[in-house]
Amino acid sequence: MRYYGGKTKLLDFISEAVAQTGINHGSVFCDLFSGTTAVAKHFKKAGYIVYANDFLKFSYVLAHAYIQNNHYPGFRGLRTTVPELNGSEENITKVITFLNQVKPKRGFIYKNYCQN
Repeated sequence: MRYYGGKTKLLDFISEAVAQTGINHGSVFCDLFSGTTAVAKHFKKAGYIVYANDFLKFSYVLAHAYIQNNHYPGFRGLRTTVPELNGSEENITKVITFLNQVKPKRGFIYKNYCQN
């Protein structure tokens, strides 16, 4: 997700500024106006313990998905339907493959949002 005011293009500048402080990976990094979490994700990948904050609900949802979660989804509810799930990154591909093979249902979304 991109929007006006994004900090993605500033990541190198922010990283250099943080490096000059002498604070390195393993330390706590706070992204107080996290928006799309671009900065928070960058520093999480760099090994920092990250706290992200923003007033907007979509920012909370993104931070919860990208920053708070530290493991791939287990898809526990699908294990009887897709028995080859094993708790790894490969699960995502297996679940997407399964979902792409599900027979379409012409329900509410189809009737109201698909082209005829």
